[in-house]
Amino acid sequence: MGIYAAAAKAGVIVVPINFRLVGPEVRFILRNAGTTALIVQDELAGVVEEIRADLSFPEKNYIYFG
Repeated sequence: MGIYAAAAKAGVIVVPINFRLVGPEVRFILRNAGTTALIVQDELAGVVEEIRADLSFPEKNYIYFG
């Protein structure tokens, strides 16, 4: 819940992604939402690694914790 509170305080929008989705589905959601950063937990880290080269935001905007 801390991420949602921090995002609200920062004035950004959180786009939750189901960890059961596969790479192309996650890529579609991220592109369609116009994301500029990504916070990833263990459950989605493998999927994100598959599509990371296709994502257009800078390395510093990719945050992993697990």
